[in-house]
Amino acid sequence: MAVINEEELKKEIAEKLDLSGYSSEEQEKIISMLLENVSAKLNIAILDRLSEEERAELEKFSDAGKNEEAMNFLSLKISDLQEVIDGTAAKIVEEFKKSRKKP
Repeated sequence: MAVINEEELKKEIAEKLDLSGYSSEEQEKIISMLLENVSAKLNIAILDRLSEEERAELEKFSDAGKNEEAMNFLSLKISDLQEVIDGTAAKIVEEFKKSRKKP
């Protein structure tokens, strides 16, 4: 169910991280890994807030590749959608930052 704009999310993740000590290739791998985690957690958070009928409607948009319509639908159904997206991304990034810190 990838209806979230992954490029925007990727940019947001990159901005929140200080990966200056990593090579470009390592940075890309880290950001991609975090993006996968954020996407998975977002899918769960979003689906938990939708009824069975709403999930079926969302799936129709997603299957048809109508991501903009899917985002509009989600925005109507989940009033704090942007906060859910931002909060989920921030939480994953913070967990990553904590895991990088040396004891």
